Amino acid sequence: MSRLPLLLLSCLLAAPVARASDCPDLALVLALDSSLSIDRAEFALQTEGYAEAFRSPAVQAALAAAGTVDVAAVVWSDGEAAPARLGWERIAAPEDARRLAVHLAALERVAPGRTGVGGGLAAALEMLAEHGCAGRRLVNLSGDGRETLAPRKGIRGQLTRARAEAEALGATVNALAVTDEEADLPDWYRSHVIVGPGAFVMETPEFRGFAEAVARKLVREIAPPALAASRPFLPPRRLTGAGGGDRPARRS
Repeated sequence: MSRLPLLLLSCLLAAPVARASDCPDLALVLALDSSLSIDRAEFALQTEGYAEAFRSPAVQAALAAAGTVDVAAVVWSDGEAAPARLGWERIAAPEDARRLAVHLAALERVAPGRTGVGGGLAAALEMLAEHGCAGRRLVNLSGDGRETLAPRKGIRGQLTRARAEAEALGATVNALAVTDEEADLPDWYRSHVIVGPGAFVMETPEFRGFAEAVARKLVREIAPPALAASRPFLPPRRLTGAGGGDRPARRS
């Protein structure tokens, strides 16, 4: 049974004693794919891509516009392998973002296995639930394949449950699809992964373009919604909201 319902209850019970100054404007979890379909070089392109993004002026400007931002990360693979975690770091200035970049670049992959998207999403949501209060809650999930664990005993329905738990937590889940092996992966992400207000999928055709794609994605999701909608440097190419446009995600 998922621990998230208990974690959500504990967060609600603890809310009255939480100080407003402790609550960030945004809590963001990065969820990186470390499954068998990703080799060591491609995993390094993910970690360095996220690091490069947090060093970039565009992402740092979005962070400043968002207010106080707490960022954490999980590295996921097989549903039976424990995800690796990078604990919460508060980003209140450019030097904080640069320090986070160092830690992201040093992330190590977990034991590779089959693609457990549901387990990765559940791990990210567990970190959000444990974190407590936040003005907005986001999961930024990246990968190059769809769930391959559904037929296995105990795994069936994990992704569906994780999406329901995201809605209960009030979190938005966005995704970055690397389409070098599965051209229709963005469509699968739209139908089975993303959820929440303004949820969207972005895509890149190969891992060599990961850094640029994830930087553009982070700018869009980190910036406050009204500001993100007006950003001139976020052209619509490669950006697809649920159902093919920039519409809120629908549940499958």
